[in-house]
Amino acid sequence: MLELGCGHGVIADVLIESGLIMSDVEASPSLLCAFRQRFPDVPNECAAAEESNFFGRTFDGVIAIGLLFLLPEEAQRTVLHKVASIMRPVGRFLFTAPHQEVGWIDILTCLPSRSLGAAVYELVLTESGLEVSAGVTDEGDNHYFFATKPSQ
Repeated sequence: MLELGCGHGVIADVLIESGLIMSDVEASPSLLCAFRQRFPDVPNECAAAEESNFFGRTFDGVIAIGLLFLLPEEAQRTVLHKVASIMRPVGRFLFTAPHQEVGWIDILTCLPSRSLGAAVYELVLTESGLEVSAGVTDEGDNHYFFATKPSQ
């Protein structure tokens, strides 16, 4: 399982506890330092998701919670295409972004954030060869996008 934007490891902790073997990418050196202290044996890389080679591997699953909308539009598209290219057949991809196209200033980073909206995300994923399901929106208005790489 590949996690993009792992932060200090809140999500990785749950996934590792459930038995998944993780590899993690984080652009923030300070967050990755905290991650490495918690999980010294988990392969990790300090890199922007759009610049990482994802360890030169393929994965059965990729997760990016709270990351994509922090990136500029072109970087978001790049990440989606790259994720599709490193997923194994029947691999799954989960990421979050608002369902609607919207921009705002992120509370944590104080940087501009932008959701491209469901129609654009679904188009990019489909063009990349993934099958997209309807996803789900939680009570906090976070939308979870689900995509699967078809079997060959």
